Amino acid sequence: MSKVFLIFAIGQIVIAFGSAITAFSMSVWIYQHTNSVAMYTMGMVFFTLPGAILSPFLGVLIDKYDPRKVALIADSALAACISILLALYSFDRLAIEVIFAMGIIFSIAGVLKFASLATVVPMLVSQDNLAKANGLLSMGTALTQTIAPLLAGMLLLMIGLNGIFVFNLFTFMLGSLSFIFLFKHSIAQQQGQKEAPDFTLSEAFKIFDYFKAHTNQTRFVIYLALQNFVISLVAILTLPLIMAMYTEYELGLVMTITSFGALVGGGLIFMFPPKSFIRSILICNLILGALVAVLGCTQWLPLIMACGFLIALFGPFIDSCEKSYWQIKIPKKILGRFFSFRAAIESCTFPIAAVVSGVLVDQVFAPAMRENGSLVPIFGDLVGVGEGRGIGVLFLLAGVIYALVALLILVFNRNKLAASSAPQLDKLPEEKVVSE
Repeated sequence: MSKVFLIFAIGQIVIAFGSAITAFSMSVWIYQHTNSVAMYTMGMVFFTLPGAILSPFLGVLIDKYDPRKVALIADSALAACISILLALYSFDRLAIEVIFAMGIIFSIAGVLKFASLATVVPMLVSQDNLAKANGLLSMGTALTQTIAPLLAGMLLLMIGLNGIFVFNLFTFMLGSLSFIFLFKHSIAQQQGQKEAPDFTLSEAFKIFDYFKAHTNQTRFVIYLALQNFVISLVAILTLPLIMAMYTEYELGLVMTITSFGALVGGGLIFMFPPKSFIRSILICNLILGALVAVLGCTQWLPLIMACGFLIALFGPFIDSCEKSYWQIKIPKKILGRFFSFRAAIESCTFPIAAVVSGVLVDQVFAPAMRENGSLVPIFGDLVGVGEGRGIGVLFLLAGVIYALVALLILVFNRNKLAASSAPQLDKLPEEKVVSE
């Protein structure tokens, strides 16, 4: 694997680590200073929706210009926002409105960063190493998600939000050094000297022309949106599911073991990259759906821990295989627009899942699973009755449906998707990568 990619990947993981600590700390600050769940969720909207809305145009920027430069500009914008927040907090002028305004920039820069990095990876490594490269980035993400929340809580007590902003700026400076190595090595423009797209509506929405012409890929994108929804559902409702049965101590154990599972999963795919991306995604999702269903049925803590560990373990496998599949399949001249579109889907899925799951649990499943509830005769023996069992029923139904959809695609449509993943079908010229 390219040494340039390894250095660049480590630098990006360092930046992501600092940003994750800041994001967690700012979430705590918003809730503590407003005592409002509505304001907390409003912050989620500002930090996700603007980038999703503008994603078609942001993708044009990546396809029009050097994605390395776009990634550097996105990092610079994020660092500038942190500097402003640091200055305002230092002079006791930080307000919730300012954080929401900064959230718009964070959202736009986040989409640019996600899509530009996904576009840069196939420029730095050969197609044979795509899964390993994406696995390394997934392992870094898992490590960030494991350590950042724990460290953020400690740093908030030790150095406060002011110190966390300074720490995040330091990680930006340290991680940005990786761009020096990246720009030192020339990367051959894919598809030769491709014609830069104009910044127009037709160019922005050209990705949808591709989907119209490739119905299998369109269906697969819809399926992956369902995948994101189910994973978001589990991430949102696991906490109240466990707290309905156990204390904060057991919750901490489950969260720690779950995070460790994501880290192990990232390491495994880096060491043992799969050969068949589609089959790997579908098999992982089939098992993941079964695990979600079991998680909804059980109240035994060791089994809850095991399910959490395994669900998190499959996450990096799915993420790495999906990115590798699209990096091979999508024509390189619209790759930035595609990954901007995928970033928009991922950004929107979590808040949608939060709203839908909250309504379903509070208004439908929780009342129906109380004593003498309407669903107790159907699901009572399987998931139990009482507090938290409404979430259990939702997990059971979501997991079964999710697993069945994966099984149906695996049996009836996998060959079509697998065949269409062959890079030669795009009739792209051979790409050059940086020297090893």
